[in-house]
Amino acid sequence: MEKKDNQLILKRLGIDTQEEYFVYVRQDCPVVRSEGFESQTRVLVRKDGENIVASLNIIHSDILLPGESGLSESAWQALEASEGDTLTLSHLPPLDSFGYVRGKFYGNRFSKSAFRHIIQDIFDGNYSKVHIAGFISACAGNHLDLEEITWLTEAMVNAGERLDWG
Repeated sequence: MEKKDNQLILKRLGIDTQEEYFVYVRQDCPVVRSEGFESQTRVLVRKDGENIVASLNIIHSDILLPGESGLSESAWQALEASEGDTLTLSHLPPLDSFGYVRGKFYGNRFSKSAFRHIIQDIFDGNYSKVHIAGFISACAGNHLDLEEITWLTEAMVNAGERLDWG
């Protein structure tokens, strides 16, 4: 299989990370060096038109050959990957919704559309644990008024799956 410069060939490593998505690459991976990625960077992982957001882990061993990458089992399943498939890594677009979270720390109110944007980004896996912790901190300790609580609840209901008993 011919490999382009920005593509990596998948090798199954069998690493269970519960439901968290991770991608593993060698320390000398040209894609990582050219993109300026560091360990724990959140990256966009693409395979055959499908994509996920994963945390990057850099390994310092020969478990992967040059040009290979691995995925956590949950990421492997999400992408329906097979040994030898190719994937590409790229930077995530900026998290515009996190600007609302920063604004809350400076005394701004959340709007209804801000909550929709934030919750959708969380639901889509675009927020890291640190981003989620920041959002929770911005909302904690009586920092939300009743209207904001209502909007947050609506955004959460609209982002998730619903049960229909009828």
